[in-house]
Amino acid sequence: MAVAFAWALVAGNGSMTSSQNIASCKHAGTGSYMVTYKKPFTASPGVQATPMGAGGTVSLNIMAQNMCEVFTWDANGKAVDAGFSFLAVGDA
Repeated sequence: MAVAFAWALVAGNGSMTSSQNIASCKHAGTGSYMVTYKKPFTASPGVQATPMGAGGTVSLNIMAQNMCEVFTWDANGKAVDAGFSFLAVGDA
């Protein structure tokens, strides 16, 4: 099987500063982002997100084979708008 990937660098407002194989990233609310891939994976991919800046954390909810929800938090666990990097890897 072929391996596929999708990645993006996302600003706090949900805009992508660069990406590959990402159809969109929508800012859904404070600290909440919906990332949609251009092509669905054949199964749920492995996904990782990393906060940009100091003191933040990120959590993920894989919604489907073509979508993932990303949450960003400050060091105290409060939802905040913050930039992050995103990577999804799976079967093509």
